[in-house]
Amino acid sequence: MIGLLAQNILRFIVLILFQFIVVDEITLFDGWAQPFIYIYFILVLPFNLPKRILLPIGFITGLTMDFFTHTPGIHTSAVLTMTFARPYVLKALRPREGFESNVPSAQNMGFSKFYTYAIILILIHHIWLFSLLYFSSNLWFYILGHALISALFTFLLTFLLQLFAQKQKFV
Repeated sequence: MIGLLAQNILRFIVLILFQFIVVDEITLFDGWAQPFIYIYFILVLPFNLPKRILLPIGFITGLTMDFFTHTPGIHTSAVLTMTFARPYVLKALRPREGFESNVPSAQNMGFSKFYTYAIILILIHHIWLFSLLYFSSNLWFYILGHALISALFTFLLTFLLQLFAQKQKFV
C-alpha cells in the first residue's frame, strides 16, 4: 500500500514537471496541438479509489497545473470533469468478471479497452478545457478542432508512456 502511494506521488511529480518543463514548450501545428500528458496520472490511478478520494486528487492535479500555467481554474475544472466521468467509463468497459489487476493499463485491461477508456477521458478533458479556454459560441469548430488535434497528440504520448511502463514497471 505504501509502495503504491509512493509510486503515485512520484508519478504525479514527474508528470507535472515533464508537462511544465518539456511539453508546454513544444508548439505543434502553429499552436493547434497542445498535448497534456499530466492527465496520464489520473488515467492510471487504481480502479478501487472511491470518489471521495479520487475527486480531491483530481482537484489537486488540476490546481497544480493552473498554478504552473497561470490559468485560473481551467485545468482544475477540466481534470475534475474527467475525474468525475472516470468511474462511469470504467464501469461501462469493465468485463463481468472484473479486471485482472487493480491498476488501469493496456496490459491489465487489454489493448482495446484501455485505449478506449483513455481516448474517452482524454476527449472529455480536452473538449471541456478548450471550451473554457475559448469561451465563445462562435468558436465551436475552432474549439472542437483544437481539442481533437490536441487529444490525438495526448493519446500518442499516453501510448508511448504505456509502452515505457510495460518495460520499466514504473509509469
